Amino acid sequence: MMVLFIVFILIVIGAVITYFVMSNNLSLIDLIDLLSDSLKESSSNTGNQNKYIEVDENQLNDDLSSAIGIDYRKLRNLLAGGNFNSANQETKSIMLEFFFGGTYIDSSQNYESRINNIACTDIRTLDELWLKYSSGRFGFSVQHEIYLETWRKCRSDTIEFAKCERIEMNENKADVEATIKASTPFYEKVRWRTNDSLNYSISAPRGHLPYIFGTSGGQHGIMLSFFMRVRRCLE
Repeated sequence: MMVLFIVFILIVIGAVITYFVMSNNLSLIDLIDLLSDSLKESSSNTGNQNKYIEVDENQLNDDLSSAIGIDYRKLRNLLAGGNFNSANQETKSIMLEFFFGGTYIDSSQNYESRINNIACTDIRTLDELWLKYSSGRFGFSVQHEIYLETWRKCRSDTIEFAKCERIEMNENKADVEATIKASTPFYEKVRWRTNDSLNYSISAPRGHLPYIFGTSGGQHGIMLSFFMRVRRCLE
């Protein structure tokens, strides 16, 4: 039965090719050349999609200020060339080395003092570079804005639910509950559900990059503290 099906498919393909050749007055050699050219064009297009823009630093005019001597030229060039994957890694390396003093973010450590002492000059430089070269889609300020919108919605829903159920709810308790509940919808909006879902193209969801912090409870707390520092620096 399978053999008959394969023979039928081959007959159909042969008929289509014969019709195409005859209707376009092509010889068999012409058809082979046409298919070869199509394959080459397809391969070329695929290759072009993986190439990044050549960057001429002389044509770029960015404020790369740093209060602690960080050289942001590599990050700027990666972003200007559209290489968001490497730009994300460079941003994380900068933050780990200069902001958090380590090779990874350990949620068991107390980073409050470190975060509160991060130079606003450097936060602004990082944020403005990501904003500029993503046309406003990526950056810490964008992520903070999305989180704040999510948090406010959760807080409003929490207060409304408490009223309907006649549950005692003061301002501080509403703030805490909103902070706990806001994490899930925030991660959904920026698509940080798993590392495998990261998208390093300009078509990624708004706020998707840079991806620096994990989604565990401890790192979520560090991220929120960092967002608060970002807010103070950008006000």
